[in-house]
Amino acid sequence: MSRTPPPVTATRIKDSLVVTAGSELSEPALTSIAEVSLAHVRAHAVRTVIFELSAVRVLDLAEFRELRAIQQMIRMLGAATVFVGLQPGVVLYLVEFEDDLSDVRAFLTLEDALDAFLLRD
Repeated sequence: MSRTPPPVTATRIKDSLVVTAGSELSEPALTSIAEVSLAHVRAHAVRTVIFELSAVRVLDLAEFRELRAIQQMIRMLGAATVFVGLQPGVVLYLVEFEDDLSDVRAFLTLEDALDAFLLRD
């Protein structure tokens, strides 16, 4: 019996897109994140994609690197990206084991990210 990946939801708020991941970032879930994000950026002129990851308790380097690849794809289409809701253990792991986090922009909460991006105009 195969497991269905946790759902990925996307919500547009003005010119931003909030992509909320389920508790697991399996390969199908990451593919869904990429497809949903890229389709919305292209079709709706989204300027910012906010990856809401508060449900993700464990994130390995392969999954994080895939998220960064998606981030680069979105940037190539002209939109900014940001991560929100990263758990302290995930942050500790990423800082400890990831080489370069200089291009990763993150906020503690979704509200903080929305304030930053919706009030910039």
